[in-house]
Amino acid sequence: MDYSRIIKQNIIIKTIINFIIYYPTPVNLNYFWNFGSLAGLCLVLQLITGIFLAMHYVSNADTAFNSVEHIMRDVNKGWLLRYLHANGASFFFFVVYIHIFRGLHYISFIMPRHLLWCSGVIILLIMIRATLPRYRYDQLMQIGWKFILPLSLGFLIFYFGLFLFFYLI
Repeated sequence: MDYSRIIKQNIIIKTIINFIIYYPTPVNLNYFWNFGSLAGLCLVLQLITGIFLAMHYVSNADTAFNSVEHIMRDVNKGWLLRYLHANGASFFFFVVYIHIFRGLHYISFIMPRHLLWCSGVIILLIMIRATLPRYRYDQLMQIGWKFILPLSLGFLIFYFGLFLFFYLI
């Protein structure tokens, strides 16, 4: 059977084949280019698990612990939702930092992509700011790395970004 005739006649198959095979890609394409879409996937996972956890969580100080126990024991696969949400946040930051370091490695912060880089830095600052008020001060003292790590890595990104911008250009 002649498949080339079917591909030439069917416009949908022709478009899909042209997109998959003949799509223009850069020469230095490697696995680091996947971390942007992986960060988006982590964000979607956080949103979905957060919505489902919020359906069962009660924020009253008297019943908050009981609602977490209810999620863990009574909700179908509630333990999985809770652990996906808790570990997904750390994995999300890990993926975002690798995504940013890939941008630094390929010098993506200079013209003509400097506005895209600035929007990414603003999104990173919003992300760091959104995670900080979730912890009370005593929790921060117990798990200080969750507080220190995003801030210190964020500072390193800005410092080395400025260094690369002023000294390598």
